[in-house]
Amino acid sequence: MKKRKYIFLLIILIVLIIFAIFNAFNKSKLTYIRNESNLNTFYFQDNMVVFDCDIIIKNNTKKDIEFYMDADISNELGLTKDSIAIGYNKNTKKRVFFIEENSQKNFEVEFKALKGDKKEKSNRLPPKDIIIKIKN
Repeated sequence: MKKRKYIFLLIILIVLIIFAIFNAFNKSKLTYIRNESNLNTFYFQDNMVVFDCDIIIKNNTKKDIEFYMDADISNELGLTKDSIAIGYNKNTKKRVFFIEENSQKNFEVEFKALKGDKKEKSNRLPPKDIIIKIKN
């Protein structure tokens, strides 16, 4: 009876260790902090809609990272023709962003998408999701 009890406890311990390892490796390298991010304004430029945002990104790693960011704007279809808006650094107009190790940073971003027929945005919130692609 005691042997079964120890085997059962050992199995639980192994499962907990596997779960902890899985969570440690599955933690995203870069995290979008939506509740601290802001949509400043949006405007039309040529045939584009530009969303001027302050986006907060957290680097959870021990290395500096260059990355690209795009915005999921699927809730803005009609205002835009695209469900994804391409992100550009507002100051440099480049696609690449940089964040230092173990830091959190505010990025001034312009997300651009093709203009649709509507003229009003559905809300004043920042993008619901940011698509981050780490530069190789």
